Amino acid sequence: MNANRLPRVSVIVRTAADANRFGTLRRALDSVLTQQGVFVEPIVVVNSPAPDPTVMAWLRGLGDARIEVLPTHDHIAALRRGRELVTGESFCFLDDDDEYLPGALARRSLVLDANSKIDCVVTRLERSSPAGHLVQSNADFAADLAGTLARGRNWMASCSASYRTSTVTMQFFDDLPRHCEFKVIAFRVASSLHVVALDMVTHRVHDSEGSLNKDPLHKVMEYEVFEKMLRWRDAGSRRALLRRSKARALHRAAEYYRQRGEFSRAWVHQWQSLTPPYGLRYVPFVLLLLAKNRQPASELRKRMGARSAR
Repeated sequence: MNANRLPRVSVIVRTAADANRFGTLRRALDSVLTQQGVFVEPIVVVNSPAPDPTVMAWLRGLGDARIEVLPTHDHIAALRRGRELVTGESFCFLDDDDEYLPGALARRSLVLDANSKIDCVVTRLERSSPAGHLVQSNADFAADLAGTLARGRNWMASCSASYRTSTVTMQFFDDLPRHCEFKVIAFRVASSLHVVALDMVTHRVHDSEGSLNKDPLHKVMEYEVFEKMLRWRDAGSRRALLRRSKARALHRAAEYYRQRGEFSRAWVHQWQSLTPPYGLRYVPFVLLLLAKNRQPASELRKRMGARSAR
């Protein structure tokens, strides 16, 4: 790193500027503004038709932050708009209820600055429970990072990575799913560019009420993630893994709707999951749908296992 010049880092924070999350938003931005060893450009994208006036007044009082307001609740549009506003040599994201640890951005920037061939640096996180307990993540930093994602194992949270602005361009943020969007971003970047995974913790994720990952659809719609991955130009040899993961995700979605009694939706997803060869294993579960049975699929597995043991 050039000792005479601090690297410029753009940090994108998406928020609804809701009064209920004012405290966590202040904590998040404080963790950004107090970073040492880098010149930070906070970009706050407010995606809400009715942001809280007190929160907005506080945001506008932050002289070092750029505030952009979108008129709708659209977290994907907010993500893309934040990326469009980046002027730093690198950029990263931070949810409004999470925080960066001291020195986090300088450590990542040191790696990017030392090797111009590195496009993305990803690190571990620690998770804070409502009771205040801290647990370090076990991100699967395998040799084939893209393959790990294709198998359904995610190693990137929204705030886990720093990206080189000149190479991680807007195309990596086009046509994202409504849920699990960072899995798709991670797959695109890891498939196409040079990603370095560091065995260090640089950020803390808080288990907050109202977080998007608490929405049941966050898991139910996971098959869309694999659809987006399959469409990526550099999916290459991982397409077979992606098709298998997509079939499994469609089956899970069918199970979700079946147990809720939404059988027409369950049928649509189960039928799509049966695409050979990867979905044929789910054919026996069609019996549950034919019977309009809401019992957990584990009960069918037990019955099938008992019959095969006879």
